Amino acid sequence: MIEYAYKYTVQKKIKILKDFLEKQQETIEFNDEVKIFIDDNMEYDTTFKLSKKELEHNPILKKLGFKRINDDLKSLGHKFQKDKRKNGYKGYWEGLQFKQDYGEDDERDD
Repeated sequence: MIEYAYKYTVQKKIKILKDFLEKQQETIEFNDEVKIFIDDNMEYDTTFKLSKKELEHNPILKKLGFKRINDDLKSLGHKFQKDKRKNGYKGYWEGLQFKQDYGEDDERDD
């Protein structure tokens, strides 16, 4: 650590190992529960809308909370329209909806 601190004071830059950066990105993606949930259960299109009500009873909302999900969706480019309505319910995200087969695995008896 001291060696890197000295190099920084002399060179004004730190060389970060490529392997470290790759592992860091893998960890970030692994920990991004909302992105994983979205990739597995949602489909994208600019015409789609996902209401807050549609997520209300979903375990992901109960686990992470509205603020965390909204922040994550915003970082993924999905704007929350708090004053607009979908199916009579106030508030929706633009650009995504549940896949047509969402929840079918949960309803099957094996």
